[in-house]
Amino acid sequence: MTDLANQRNIKEVGNFLEGEIRKAKKMTDTSKKDEADKVKMGSSATNEYRYLLIKCVNQITQVYPETIPMMIGPLMDSFLMFEKKGSMASLETIIFIREVIEVYPEHRQSILQKMYTLLGSIKNHLVLRVAVWIIGEYSISQAEVDKAFDTIRTNIGTLPIYQAKDEEETKGGEQKEGPKYTTKTIIMPDGSYGTETILVEDSSQATAA
Repeated sequence: MTDLANQRNIKEVGNFLEGEIRKAKKMTDTSKKDEADKVKMGSSATNEYRYLLIKCVNQITQVYPETIPMMIGPLMDSFLMFEKKGSMASLETIIFIREVIEVYPEHRQSILQKMYTLLGSIKNHLVLRVAVWIIGEYSISQAEVDKAFDTIRTNIGTLPIYQAKDEEETKGGEQKEGPKYTTKTIIMPDGSYGTETILVEDSSQATAA
């Protein structure tokens, strides 16, 4: 495929790859209706085909960077959500996205907007780790940072640490106060001034001291 691509037919090649990517996404849903043995055989072939598609897209975009907007969108929509046996295709896809967003800054904003939308559909923890790193690394403007925090918070839910902290502060106000200490200035034997910390029974004694 990459050997046959040239400036005259690169648009047609890109359209073909886009269509194959979308077909490869649906292959899993079709295989679920087959018998168990056919599912296993079909799954292996499907995952290998997805890997070959990602490799082909990588090679094409390196030679013809103008095809990146055409193919990276369908690739992100189709291949990021796989898990278990299909997770390799998702991992290869997120690595490819990481390379593109670093090498081609002009595509960063569009890729980030896509990542904000698709983060919740990522199921593999290795893919999710890279996706969160991409969002954290390349969200630069204040609007992007705010969007990144909103996206991550929406997908992970409320952090329990916030509630635990609030409860601890509430309970702390009801607990009995511990021992109090106070520091006062004293005159040393040589006539110089020093400080001494002493234990007091309550706040009134501390004030009196």
